[in-house]
Amino acid sequence: MVPLPNSKPKNGFDLADLKAQIAAISPATATQALSVPEDGSDVAEIVQEFNSALERLNNGYVTLRRFIWDAAHQLRTPLAVLAARLSAPSPPETEEIRHDLEWMSRLVGQLLSAARASETHTNVFADTDLIALAQDVVGALAPLAIYRGRMIELIADEASTVMIKADRGFAFEAISNLVENSMGHAPEGSVISVSVAAPGLVEVADTGHGVPLEHRERIFRPFEQGPIPTKGGAGLGLSIVMEVMHQHGGAVSYRDNEGGGAVFCLNFQGV
Repeated sequence: MVPLPNSKPKNGFDLADLKAQIAAISPATATQALSVPEDGSDVAEIVQEFNSALERLNNGYVTLRRFIWDAAHQLRTPLAVLAARLSAPSPPETEEIRHDLEWMSRLVGQLLSAARASETHTNVFADTDLIALAQDVVGALAPLAIYRGRMIELIADEASTVMIKADRGFAFEAISNLVENSMGHAPEGSVISVSVAAPGLVEVADTGHGVPLEHRERIFRPFEQGPIPTKGGAGLGLSIVMEVMHQHGGAVSYRDNEGGGAVFCLNFQGV
């Protein structure tokens, strides 16, 4: 490698020292910013931008570590329950073991979905009819809703189309996660409504207990659940929805349903 002809500019800034600071960066030292020259030069601006990028990467690293720790903690509980059942003096019921395995299977599936949703290179955006997509979600989840004593209705003009640019698989998962979330909170015998409107809005409404004001920001974080957790849930569904909408340049929001309940809105207008 050819050495720099002048590693120490006339302003006194030591370029070799900057190189040494960069070479020393590691996960353990990512919180330490580089020394910024005080001369207002182009190099100083580059170092400031580098420090900003380093801070963003460190924030992502911290978030990933917390996610992994939370995932391990969530898996530890059903594994401990299953181990306790299998080590009990009397043989466990087959139904109990199946429930534990379904619990772990759902959690692992959601972890994989969360990982896939955050990988931007896997997105395949194409023209997508939002009404047809919502019809597919309702059709796929209707048997599960009936099994749980609920119903799903689609509110949309089936004679028209609402076209957006979307990764159909991830958009399907975002809508279905909201519907499944409503199934866990809507009262038995009630109807979950899926509404589609131009230019790119999907609303999922239920008549459950809704989300108190103090919980509304936290419910979109991984492994966070509302005041009444869904049985068998891990608190990943809404965080996956938020990540999918982020990748689509859209947004997810919440409001109270008139007369009680929750309304979650997906806005694909930014796509």
